[in-house]
Amino acid sequence: MRKIIFFSLSLLIGLILFFIAFKKIGAENIISAVSAISLWQFLFVFGIMLLSFLIGTLRWRIIIKTQSSAPVSFLDVLIARTVGFAINYLTPVIFAGGQPFKAYIIKERTKASLDKIIISIIISEAIFLSILFFFVVLGVFFLFLSFDLPFIFEIIISGIIFFCFIIFCLFYSRIIKRTPDKKGFFTFFIEFLRLDRVGLINGVKTKIADIEREIFYFFKHQKIQLIIVSFLTLIEILLLILTYWLTILFLGSILNFKELISVNALINLVYFIPIPAALGSFEWSQALIFDIFGLNLNTGIAFSLIVRCLSLIMAGLGILLLIHFEVKTLAERLGKIVQKFMKCFE
Repeated sequence: MRKIIFFSLSLLIGLILFFIAFKKIGAENIISAVSAISLWQFLFVFGIMLLSFLIGTLRWRIIIKTQSSAPVSFLDVLIARTVGFAINYLTPVIFAGGQPFKAYIIKERTKASLDKIIISIIISEAIFLSILFFFVVLGVFFLFLSFDLPFIFEIIISGIIFFCFIIFCLFYSRIIKRTPDKKGFFTFFIEFLRLDRVGLINGVKTKIADIEREIFYFFKHQKIQLIIVSFLTLIEILLLILTYWLTILFLGSILNFKELISVNALINLVYFIPIPAALGSFEWSQALIFDIFGLNLNTGIAFSLIVRCLSLIMAGLGILLLIHFEVKTLAERLGKIVQKFMKCFE
């Protein structure tokens, strides 16, 4: 019940911010700015975004293959990742909401162990977020260095950066440099927060420790795969940044490297705000940063709408795949029940 209330409240706040942005700038001005990009330009940008997504899929498949001997096809991983993206995008916690769905789909479509799938997800997200964090910090540095931002804006961004930095430091110090007498990242937080007093968590504490050992083994001993996966992650993020640059270019504006990296940083930071799809907050953030760059506010809103549209297409595909997967799984289970029922009369 609390989750439903939280989701509804955050969605309402997002809708209010979204409509305020539209009212302030004007629907006609926004439509005029969006119409500057042609259909083929939109499809071209979407193609690059899709390529970035496919490279990210390949990254995760490579990690899965290091963890599980069960055959997992690229299509299996692509379907799971598309569904995960949809859930991530449409829920308040964009980097976490879809992970259980990804694990569930891979588990149902293959014979891979659930523990191995969870390990692959943790490794994949840790590498992706680490490299993304570097670009975010670089973008924030350029933003603070080049522009006089509102004080409250600087405080919020600095707080998010500091929090993420602490988490990454704890993760790598307790996972990569793990020793037998030192608690792992997740075990440390379980005991620090006294979560082991909860019966369910205490029951899986040993399994969590086993997962931490597998993660440690990957970072410590599978250096070639780590380098390949890190390189693919870098290409994935650079292609995504390229989609932002091209979208802005097609809208009639040009950003230099510092400005582009700053835009990318703000896009990723705004998704930490617990609002589904960063509705409203995304539009306002881009309007603000485009104003800081001395560009048209209409262009900032138009840019945010096009990026949102690209993401919604991917999210829509993910939802359709999830519905198809659930219907197919339900039909298979009903078929097995019917078969068992018919055997009773044979």
